[in-house]
Formats: sequence, C-alpha cells, structure tokens
Amino acid sequence: MAADWLLVETFGGVRQEPTVLAVGNNPKNMVSVRSVLGRRPFLPDVLGTTARVVVGREPVEARTTTGRRRVIAYPLLAHSGDPVHGVQVWVGPLGEEPPPRPSAGAWHINLARHVSSRSDDLLRLYGTRADRWRNEHDLAELFA
Repeated sequence: MAADWLLVETFGGVRQEPTVLAVGNNPKNMVSVRSVLGRRPFLPDVLGTTARVVVGREPVEARTTTGRRRVIAYPLLAHSGDPVHGVQVWVGPLGEEPPPRPSAGAWHINLARHVSSRSDDLLRLYGTRADRWRNEHDLAELFA
C-alpha cells in the first residue's frame, strides 16, 4: 500500500468486511480491502484495527504483527449516537509520520425517527458556517 490513507465504509459493522471508498483523494467504487492491499502481510492488522475502531468508536494506533509497521485508524461518526460509518486507515513504517488525513465526513438517515444526522467534518466540507451547524435535522430538510 502506498503511504495514503484508506477511507473504508463500515456499514456492515464487524460482521462484514469493509470496502474501500477512497485511497488518499482518489475515489474507489466500494472495492474490497483485500483487492487494494493484495497479499500484504499487514492485511489482517488493517482489518482487525478497523474492527476495533468500529466497536470502540475511538481512534486506534497499533503495531502490525510483524512489528515493522504501524496502523493508525480514525472513526467517522455522523453524530454521537450513530454507528461508525467509516474508518480512515493508514499503514506505514514505525518511524514515518502519516500524511495529513484527507477531509471526510459522515451522515446517517434514521427512518424510524425521521431524522438525518451529519458530522461536524461533513458540515465543514459543505461550507456551513460554524454558527449555523446543527448535527441533527428533520428528514424533510434533506429535500429542501
């Protein structure tokens, strides 16, 4: 893997293998993590770290099982009560600093409650003024 961040979706939770939405700033069409990483020895470490982030909802940094690389992963949450929608993952040598993470945000539609929630990062990407940020919106506002 190049030293780019992977953006993976985690809609299936820990039961389904996540798919890649982007490598760095290059969009991908929901391809499997395996097809992006190939047979690299740290593939299980990336999948395991991603699963830890989905369950714990917090960033994780860990060494790979070979001990020669580290994996850093950050969750993408739409709102405090929503599930983890995605994870940004980077793998690199122990002494190397990762590049800046590409901008990414998350949103979630809850049909049972008739609300849409958006992350602060997504609102920032949309160019919404900070004094107008609302993380949760009535579902009808999506179509306004």
